[in-house]
Amino acid sequence: MNELVYDMLDKIAENVVPNRTHELLHVNCRTAFVETAVELLEREIVKPTVSNVRFLTSNWENVLYSKYSTLN
Repeated sequence: MNELVYDMLDKIAENVVPNRTHELLHVNCRTAFVETAVELLEREIVKPTVSNVRFLTSNWENVLYSKYSTLN
């Protein structure tokens, strides 16, 4: 995946996703989101475009809920 997309993802996540432990999921919000988003983009489940990265970051909590609900 393009290094520019990684940088953009990190920069947007710093501004949007809180760097704290989620009260229900018990994971660091920013770390878990970035790992999940990178996985989605690398596996090409989501195309690595600017609009998709913005959509993911604006819905970061739903992305985490979806990921961890499938693990349980």
